[in-house]
Amino acid sequence: MLHTVDVTGLGTAEVALVEELISQLKQKTNPPIACTDRTQWRLAIREWAENHPSFGDDVDWNREGIYAGRGE
Repeated sequence: MLHTVDVTGLGTAEVALVEELISQLKQKTNPPIACTDRTQWRLAIREWAENHPSFGDDVDWNREGIYAGRGE
């Protein structure tokens, strides 16, 4: 699907910024994952998770820590 962006009235520098933003958005858009079996699904989830920052061992997973400050 082809889309257009109206940049009428913008200067050269502003058009360049719009182009850069669109380029960055395209890079972040991933196609849907087509998994035909459990192994592919597991590998796709692992790859997705590895592309996010890790909290390491500093996360407090106990119930009191998870719900602290929520009126409990």
